[in-house]
Amino acid sequence: EAKRRLQQVAVRLATVSVTDEVVPRLEELLANAINRDKSISIEMLSHIQLIQEIARLSNNGALSLFIAPLDYVSLDFADIEGLSTVNLEKRREQSLTILKKMVSAIIDNDELEAVRQVDAYVRLLETFLKSRGVQSNQKSKIHPQWFDSGHSKYAQGLIYQIKQDIDDAGLEVGERLGSEAELIKKYGVSRSIFREASRILELIGVSQNRKGRGGGLIVSKADPTNTIEAATLFLKQAKLPWNELYEARLLIDTFAVELAAKRATKKQVEELEEGLKLESEAETIEAFLSASAKLHSAICHAGGNRVISLYTDILTNHFIFQPLQKRQRKIIFDNKTQIVRNHTRIIRDIKNKDAKSASRQMRDHRAQIVTYIGA
Repeated sequence: EAKRRLQQVAVRLATVSVTDEVVPRLEELLANAINRDKSISIEMLSHIQLIQEIARLSNNGALSLFIAPLDYVSLDFADIEGLSTVNLEKRREQSLTILKKMVSAIIDNDELEAVRQVDAYVRLLETFLKSRGVQSNQKSKIHPQWFDSGHSKYAQGLIYQIKQDIDDAGLEVGERLGSEAELIKKYGVSRSIFREASRILELIGVSQNRKGRGGGLIVSKADPTNTIEAATLFLKQAKLPWNELYEARLLIDTFAVELAAKRATKKQVEELEEGLKLESEAETIEAFLSASAKLHSAICHAGGNRVISLYTDILTNHFIFQPLQKRQRKIIFDNKTQIVRNHTRIIRDIKNKDAKSASRQMRDHRAQIVTYIGA
């Protein structure tokens, strides 16, 4: 769902911005994607390379960042190599036909046709995943199909081995895989490589190292906090232009509010109304900005799409991490009444399950915020 919406927007932006200079690169990647003289996994990787190049043509670094992991995870879930020969050929022909039409439409600046084709491509993958069942992906395969062991650090390969062993053993949160000494011997690696892999696993919330008696590698509960912080630091280090971040946030916020209007439960609506009350009662700039950020996060979570919620938290965290200037903060607080009014309309539409109006209200609200901060 998230992949479909993000790639639709990326293709739309790429279509209106494509130049003669980038056409040869697109044609080269398309030729590689439709070349059948390679394994199906390599062929699918070439599809991803083409789609990611199109995402880069959108001229939005944040959008490209968010699309990439969805492409790789989809390939891993699909387990293409486990497909029967008949179904494999059928899916291959369908996907190649769609890619040809999509690239042709982008080059011809035919926005509607390009979006139609990328939507068809994502829906083809979605249908395929549903028919196979994403939970049935291969237990015996250690590395994802997109993993390139020849060009990756050894520790990166080790994390997949450890994760596979945790899954195969059926270990629950808090259970122990083994001590550091035991696992170093088991995997035949140096202490430095093992510790590097352990740090990565701890960062992404798979496991943690516990010291002392009974210590070792302990299965932990998945927590997106580290991922959010890492992505936030990346956005800061990449120094993406503000307009790209705003464009990405507008896309995600409007999509999230549409989902919230369709899916929010009575309890979630009540929580939104309580968040709105806290925002309206805020008496300081800091309290108001904090309440507003929490309210936007709650709206996205009410949409029920955890990928969109994660990306919202990343962008919200980035904007908090890059504080507004004192003058901008004061202007926003001076317009508190209007902002609360905007949020009231948005939550009203969510409550009334009016997705179109909610999306329109969110877009208007974001446009107002831009005028306040002078971006």
